[in-house]
Formats: sequence, structure tokens, C-alpha cells
Amino acid sequence: MAELLHRILEECKATPEAAFELFQSLETISTEFMHGRWKGVDIDTGHRFNGLFEASGWYGKMYLNDEEVHPLVFFADDKKELWSVNPKMMPFRMNLPADELVGTVMRLGRFAMETKESKARLRDTEFKGRVTATMIYDEVPINDMFVKIDDNRVLGVMDFKGEPDHLENPFFFILERDDHTEYEIAPLKATHEKVVELFEMEVQNRAFALKSAQRMASKASSEEDKYFTSAWLAFEEFLQTKYAPFARKYNLSQEAGIIANIQAGLGVLGINVLPNAVMLKTMLDQTVNYNEKLKELRKIAPEEEKEFFEFVVDQEEAQIAAIRLGIEGKIKEAADLVTDFIKEHS
Repeated sequence: MAELLHRILEECKATPEAAFELFQSLETISTEFMHGRWKGVDIDTGHRFNGLFEASGWYGKMYLNDEEVHPLVFFADDKKELWSVNPKMMPFRMNLPADELVGTVMRLGRFAMETKESKARLRDTEFKGRVTATMIYDEVPINDMFVKIDDNRVLGVMDFKGEPDHLENPFFFILERDDHTEYEIAPLKATHEKVVELFEMEVQNRAFALKSAQRMASKASSEEDKYFTSAWLAFEEFLQTKYAPFARKYNLSQEAGIIANIQAGLGVLGINVLPNAVMLKTMLDQTVNYNEKLKELRKIAPEEEKEFFEFVVDQEEAQIAAIRLGIEGKIKEAADLVTDFIKEHS
């Protein structure tokens, strides 16, 4: 077994069977053992996450105690400080390429994904017949189980509910204790800067939505589809007009950037490939999660702009209501809802 351990540590590569064999041979640990900061590297077992975390700027994990856990910690651009990601905002279900594109997505999406809050906890749980320290994510169905390599290294395995073959070929990784470095979790942005970043996120989201609406309207064939897509397009065009003076004030372009264009293309692809009900449910989940972040604008916006940023959140909530109607098969009612929103706020 010592030879297997040496080979996996040296190559960071193994078959799922060999990784499991090693995991079962190593000593279980207490949650207290995991307290501290840990730098991570994945073990290549052919899992779809292999290479993805490294390409995205992943640093590792931080355990302040059993209750205060930062499960996903990333390097800032300068590599001198660290920032913590809200796992709920991570696109775990998307098949992203393990290249510089995912790093760009993380950098551009930092203002939407960053959190200072604990997003997991440590508990002892049973896995494959043994009880060991486990990190349980708060809002996503993931448990990470750990066993001891030595006093400063652990082998981890991710149990991700709903992931194909998650019990036969899970994601394996190694964490190395890193308490001696001077990294700190990056501080929150100043209020004005945070307003600008959040609003820029929303401006680009609207650019993506406008592109998607234009493409869908051009492809609509049935009368029901035409009715809905024309209403949605009118809604997005209306929002562009409402956002324009504030975009100018904050010196933000309303033109779709690279990421927004990619998102629009993927969105239309998803609509063409996935069943309508599945696509709408996916849209609902993403919009609800996104709106939670957007609500922060209502709290931190300058007093003289609070009315506008209330409108920004209101329009997102109108979309959520419309999507729910769509899931229920009430397509005309969904279209009428966004049309009424335009009339109410014109």
C-alpha cells in the first residue's frame, strides 16, 4: 500500500478503484484535525472536474472550527490574497472546459460569487463502513470525506448527489496544511465599488437576456411561441431603456461582452436540446439564486438611487413569477405578466 500511496502522491493520478483502495487503507480522522487552512490539488481519475479547479484558480479550503467553514477558496488575481466562493453560485452542473476560459469566468463572476459567510460545517459521518471527518455543504448536495495521509496531508473524496457515477467515480483530491502562509480572505469591497460591480453584473445579464430574446423571437414558429417571445423581447428592450441613464452614470457598457455572448449562445442551445419543462426549471433555479445576490443592491444603493434599484429587483421577481407560470403551462399568462409590468412602470 505504501507503493500505491507514493505513486498517487507523485503522479496525482490513479484509477477510481486504486483511489478507493488507498482511501480505505488510510486512517480516519476527527473534525478537529481538519481545523486550519488547506491547499488543494486534484487526483486525475478521469472525473469531469479534473483540471477544472486548477484552471479556475482554486486554492483550497478553510476550517475555522466545526461550524465556520469556507469550502471553496480561490486565489485573487495577485495570488497574494484569497477569496471565498458561495458554492450555491458555482456552475457545478455545467460541463466547462478545464482551460483559461473558466479562469476568466471566475474572475468576471467574482462580484456575484464571493461571500464572507461560512457555507459548510464539519461532522463525523459514515462512508463505506467507516466514520471519519466530513465537510457538509450548506446549500448544495455535496459531502467531502477525509482520511489521514500524514500529519499535514489528507485524502478527500467528494460525494456529489445527482452526479453521474458519483459513488463509482467520485472526485478525489489531496489537501495539504498551509497555516504558515500569510494569505487572508480578501476583504469585502467598499460600498460604492460593490454597487458598481453588482450593477455591472446586472447590466451584462440584461445584455445576455436581450440577445437570447432576439434569437428566440427569430426562431419562434407557433402562435403561442410568437406571443411569448415577442412579449419577452419587448420586456428586455424596455429594461435597456430604463437602465440606460444609470449605466451611463456608472460608465458601464450595455453591449454584450464575451461572456454574455457565450451565455446567450448556450442558452439558445439548451432551449433547442432540452425539454421545455427542464429548461424552464433550470432557468427558475438560476434566476432565484441570482436574485438573492441582486437584492443586496437594495441594501447598499445610495439613497437617491434606491427607487431605481428597487425596480431592478422588482423586474427580476417579475421574471421569476413569469417563469413559474411557464412551468405550469400558462404561457399566455406569463407573456401578459411581463407586458403588464411594462405598462405599470412606463
